[in-house]
Amino acid sequence: MSVVYEHWSFCRYARDATVISSHALCSVSLLTLTAISVDRLLALLLGLRYKKIVTLRCTYIILAIVWALCLVAGICSYLNFRIAIWCSFVGISSCLVILVASYTKIFGALSQTTNRRKTVV
Repeated sequence: MSVVYEHWSFCRYARDATVISSHALCSVSLLTLTAISVDRLLALLLGLRYKKIVTLRCTYIILAIVWALCLVAGICSYLNFRIAIWCSFVGISSCLVILVASYTKIFGALSQTTNRRKTVV
C-alpha cells in the first residue's frame, strides 16, 4: 500500500530492515550449524567429561556471542556493503571449514570404533 500511496520513506525503511534481518538470521543459522557440529565432536571426544566442560552457562555465553556477532554483521551490511561482503566471505568460509573438519573427525572416530568392534568379534 505504501507504493500505491507513494509513501517511499516507509519502503526504504522496510528494505533496510529486510537487509539487516536477513543477513543476521542467515548468519545465525550458519553459526548454529557450526556450533552443533563442534558440540557433537566435543561430546564424542570428551565422553563422560563433556558435562563438566560444556556447561549451560558456557552455552548461554556462546549463544549470546553468536547473536551479537550476527547483529553486528547485519548492521554492517546496511552501513557498508563492501565490509559485509568481506565479512560474509570470511565467515562462511571459516564456518564451512570448521563444519567439514568436525564431521570428518567424527566420521573417522566412529569408523575406527566400528572397525575395532568387527575385529574383536
